[in-house]
This record gives sequence, structure tokens and C-alpha cells, in this order.
Amino acid sequence: MHTKLSLQQDPTTPTDTPACEEPIPDTLRMITPEDAARAVLNDVACELGRDEVRVLTRIGERLRLGGRQYGRLYLPTDARSFRSKEAREELEDALVYFACAWLKAELQGAA
Repeated sequence: MHTKLSLQQDPTTPTDTPACEEPIPDTLRMITPEDAARAVLNDVACELGRDEVRVLTRIGERLRLGGRQYGRLYLPTDARSFRSKEAREELEDALVYFACAWLKAELQGAA
């Protein structure tokens, strides 16, 4: 008589935990606000095309440079006035257009 082997996973064993590690209880799983923000950024970036990612990278490089020069941006205590929603949207659009222009010029210079 043959015994049938079950290929079903034990429902109490998480599928993402290697066999050599114990599962982490849900009460110990903590996602920091920084981790959550990075996950959202990753989700957005994964849906962008190559040149859109290059534009986003250019803006990120500027933020990184500003962080090195002035310290990390922390909005709750930042004393600067960031103006109205309209001004913010206009500046965001300008950043996209300038980054596109710079990257296009670099591509034409490399050709």
C-alpha cells in the first residue's frame, strides 16, 4: 500500500520564513514611517518608464545633496514657509521639465 504525500503547506508555517529561522510574531513586526515611505516610493517607481525613473533619480540626487549640505529634511520642525499648493505644483512641474531638458541634452551630447 502506498502512502499519498501531501504537497500542501502547513497553514501555521509562513511561506516567507526560511526553514532555518523561526517566524517573527506579528507583535514584533514593526514598519517604520521611513520604511513605509520607501515602500510607496518603490511601488511608484516600479510603474514608471526608464526615463521617468531617470527624472525621479535626478530629483532624488538633489535632495541627497541638500541633505549633505544642510542636514536631512524634517518637515515637522522645518522653519521654512513652503507657500501655497499652487506654487508647490508649479515648482514640481518645473523640476520635471528641467530634469527632462538636462537628460535630453546629455543624451544628445553622448550621440
